[in-house]
Formats: sequence, C-alpha cells, structure tokens
Amino acid sequence: MMHLYSRVSTLEQARPDRVSLTEQIARCRAVASMRGVSSKYDTKEYRDEGVSGSIPLYKRPAGKYMLERAGKGDTICASKLDRVFRSGMDALNTIERLKKKGIGLIICDMGIDPVADSPASNFFFGMLSLVAQFERERIHERITEGKIAKKAKGGAIGGRTPFGFKKIGQGREAILVPDERERTHCFKALEVYDREPVTWRDISAEMEQAGMLGRDGQPYGQMAITRMIERAHEFKKEARANG
Repeated sequence: MMHLYSRVSTLEQARPDRVSLTEQIARCRAVASMRGVSSKYDTKEYRDEGVSGSIPLYKRPAGKYMLERAGKGDTICASKLDRVFRSGMDALNTIERLKKKGIGLIICDMGIDPVADSPASNFFFGMLSLVAQFERERIHERITEGKIAKKAKGGAIGGRTPFGFKKIGQGREAILVPDERERTHCFKALEVYDREPVTWRDISAEMEQAGMLGRDGQPYGQMAITRMIERAHEFKKEARANG
C-alpha cells in the first residue's frame, strides 16, 4: 500500500505561486504509477489543508491518521521534504521510526525509491533535511521581524483577526489584544486533540457541549479547529519563553 501525503499552510494558500494539494497528490500518483502501483485500491490519499509545517506529522489531522493506518511493507510518498517535516532533526528522527516499523518513505524531488534504501540516499536525505530546516528558520526570522515592526508601530495585521486575539480600534489605529475567552477555546481544542485519536468533528462536538462556539455563534469547523490547535502550541511556546 502507498500512502500519498500532501500539505499546505494557511500562508501558502494565499500565495500566488502556491503548490496546491491537488498538484502535490498528482506528483505522488505519478511516482506510484512508475513503481507499478496504479490501482486506487493500492493507494490512499491524505490532505492536510491549512496546517503549519511547524506541527509534527503525528499531530496533524491527516498526518496522524496516515501514520495510524500505515503498516509494515507500506510506503509513504510526499512531493517535497518540507511537506512532511518541520526540521532537519524531525526528519531524521521520523525516518528512523518509520524504518523500525518497516515503512518506506519516498520524496518525489529525490526520486522514486525510498530515501533510506542506501547509504548514499541517506546522506542526500540528511543534507536536504538541513537545507529545509535552514529555509524554515529564515522564514521564521522574516515573520518575526515583521511582527516586531508592526508592534513598534502599534498596528494590527490586516484581514481576519487571529484566534486568541481581538482587534481594538479602526484602520491604522487598530491594535490586537489578547482575547482570553478565545484562548481558552484554543487550549480546549488542543486538550481534546492530545487526549486520544479523535476527528475534528469530535473536538467540535465536545467544545459545543461545553458552550464553546465560534465568533458566529456556530460550532467550530475543520479549518478553525486546525488553526486553534496551532495557536495553542504558539501560546504555550510564548508562555515558556516569558518564563
């Protein structure tokens, strides 16, 4: 069985040069075909939409489901290295865990064979992992610099207000301040997600029972649940950084 995985983050969805989930899956299907896997019954597709690459594979909705279904003799296929891993260390640790379970990993950019099938491919994989980590760190630096500049000017980011914040003021005078009610919702979503294998519908239903609804007064949907879990991780990191 080949498991075809794709992912895009919220920011990538907004970019004009984005690589869509459909395009990623198409590349994986092509590799599957070249390896003689052509039947839809021999492949499964998994799509993480609006999920940050900073979240490890086993904590992403589709990624977690895929890892639970993949077994010995199966192969996971993704179009690019950064679709699967969040850092070089994460990549190397994950590939070792997959090898122990007898699960292969194919990265389309690296060829049609599993990346850990030879010492040479292992070396190449390790180098690419470090490059991917460097690129992600540079992106993080640019985002951080942008946030610092906006904060210095007292401005708020345009568009939809991020989960866990509320906008005060209008136009250029608008600023973002913490929304404790919504932050509680984010931590609740993460708590339910971490407790046991669940779907986003299970998380939404439990939150609804607790009276936790979205800004529109309706139960949270899949995209909202995913973003809330991401925000909860970020809030925890900020709390640790601030002591």
